[in-house]
Amino acid sequence: MLLLLMLHGLGGTERLRAELRLSEVLFINVSGPEDSDGEMSPWVEIINTDNSPIGIENFYLTDDPDDLTKWRIPRKTVAGNGRSLVYLSGKGGMTLLGNEVHSDFKFTGQDDYLALVRPDGV
Repeated sequence: MLLLLMLHGLGGTERLRAELRLSEVLFINVSGPEDSDGEMSPWVEIINTDNSPIGIENFYLTDDPDDLTKWRIPRKTVAGNGRSLVYLSGKGGMTLLGNEVHSDFKFTGQDDYLALVRPDGV
């Protein structure tokens, strides 16, 4: 299985922003963190290597190279030098507590592409 973690920028495929990176992807969660529903959904970790917090709302996650704006990340900030999980659960949106973010597509062990895309969708 091949996993491509692509970061799309204005000049083609490049680092999205020096401060933001996809650092981990868990395809099949059998012993990792549970979401607020008690489910172990697949997840991706986004890290911020900058000292300042970065709002990632309006960035996109996608598992489809032909649809780079598949799912827009809702209101979410990654702390300076911090990490944030996004559950790839298919539940969409944020939890009632506002701490968890769930994509509206479910990432499966069969997927071979995952991208974090700039707000301009390029």
